[in-house]
Amino acid sequence: MQDFWINVIPYGKENAIHQKELAARLGISVSTLKKRIRQARCNNIEIISSKAGYYFPNDEAERRDFVTMQEKQAKTRFATSKRLRDVVKAFDRMEGIAGQMKMQEFVEGTGYGEKEES
Repeated sequence: MQDFWINVIPYGKENAIHQKELAARLGISVSTLKKRIRQARCNNIEIISSKAGYYFPNDEAERRDFVTMQEKQAKTRFATSKRLRDVVKAFDRMEGIAGQMKMQEFVEGTGYGEKEES
């Protein structure tokens, strides 16, 4: 499987290939490409990505940069999920409110069955 990727993905960040271009070369959709890249990574094939595209690392610095980027993205996603989970829990706790509350009402605190003061 690695032989396949070596033939289509370059080495070094400076030679990265954009996902749209790579998908077109392989005759697949970008979503299918991403799925196959995830599978390859799960099989210990060291495909790195950046804003520039996909590539194999040339050195340890490129590996470290990729791991750092992945960790930052994971932390951001986790924090976002936690905030959204808190919103869902807040909605679940609300009882006795007639009708559905709009998100804006929730955020502004105006949708708790009380009328806004003018």
